[in-house]
Amino acid sequence: MFHSNLPLYLWVESFSMACYLINRLPSLVLDGKSLYETLYGHPPSFSMLHTFDYLCFLFLHNYMPNKLSLRSILCVFIGYSHLHKGFRCLDKKTNRVYISRHVQFFEEYFPYASASSPLPSLGEIDYITFDDSFD
Repeated sequence: MFHSNLPLYLWVESFSMACYLINRLPSLVLDGKSLYETLYGHPPSFSMLHTFDYLCFLFLHNYMPNKLSLRSILCVFIGYSHLHKGFRCLDKKTNRVYISRHVQFFEEYFPYASASSPLPSLGEIDYITFDDSFD
């Protein structure tokens, strides 16, 4: 986190995500089961895991004021929602946190590490599809 130039106010979000992941890891104390599996009775799914602080595009579909408004915004992935089934994404321009299941990740870009990973060009973001990966 230090080398990716992550601001200090986002470190709390990273600790929250670390707890989320620890609760899904197998434990020797629980005979190889995770805390999640002990609580819910079935093993957790790891298909939706993504790396913290990735660049992502959040699909806003029904939340825009008119049909000519932008349908997606550039965000930073900051974790998983504890109350909803979705990803927590931070809009850097407005500092607003969105919770949504419709997110497209660019896993090679870290928005806060400006020198090591530049933002994608327009040619790289032409084929963004928003699928429902939790179904």
